[in-house]
Amino acid sequence: MTEWPPPTNWTEAGTPGLDAEEEAGLAHLRRVAVLVWLYGVVLTVGVVGNVAIVAAIMSQPGGRSRSLLLLQLCASDLLVCGVTVPVSAAAVASSSWTLGAFACKLAFFFQQTMPVAASTLSLMMLSLDRYAAVKHPRVLARVGRQSALPAAMVACVWFGAAAVSAPVIVVRTVTPVSGAA
Repeated sequence: MTEWPPPTNWTEAGTPGLDAEEEAGLAHLRRVAVLVWLYGVVLTVGVVGNVAIVAAIMSQPGGRSRSLLLLQLCASDLLVCGVTVPVSAAAVASSSWTLGAFACKLAFFFQQTMPVAASTLSLMMLSLDRYAAVKHPRVLARVGRQSALPAAMVACVWFGAAAVSAPVIVVRTVTPVSGAA
């Protein structure tokens, strides 16, 4: 009977022919590749799922306030998937920002904080709508589904997301990296 060879500590084994700096660079490249691949999966599933929901809502005859709120949620989630995820993947892959301080602040506002805040506030408005439908159906029927209430809720989401995200433009700082051009 043959015995198994002793276990190898893979973290110390290294790649033959590479020095420590090259090995560290290769390890970083592997981590980046895995993260970018995972970002790609999130992007694909998020876009396909939200587009499918939009298609299902648009194929239904007649609209209710919930439909407008669901479309709003899909729009904000598509922003998260279509803007935040690719830019985050690029940030993981790159180690520097070359577009200046103001562009950094503005990009972070539009790619990170605003879409995520809009998505979160959309869920909150949808929950409020469902709460009102269950707890106060007569009041909601009196207000009427054809009123401007759903559009006002959508406007509140986007203005609220902008207001919550605005401090990022003032507070966010850019720190130059030593050795960067």
